[in-house]
Amino acid sequence: MSEAVHDSELTAQVRDTDYVVVGLRLAGARGQWAGGMIEPRDPKALQPAAVLLHRVDGRWTLVDLGTGLVGCGVAPRSVLEQLRFFGVPPQC
Repeated sequence: MSEAVHDSELTAQVRDTDYVVVGLRLAGARGQWAGGMIEPRDPKALQPAAVLLHRVDGRWTLVDLGTGLVGCGVAPRSVLEQLRFFGVPPQC
């Protein structure tokens, strides 16, 4: 799954060696969603960010990342609640 983060266009402007993907866990009724964090190797260079991945036809894809409202409008609310992204605000 972490390969999907490193291979994504959403992370293309950041060198792979500048961050690690941690804490990935599955969500959804069939485990078709996953979430975790990007942790910077140098905290002065990057901020930590949440990542949301979706598996379709056996292939994981990074569909959202950020520091707030990650997954809103992208994944079902139940998935966001399972992953506990930033407390899942009411507007999600």
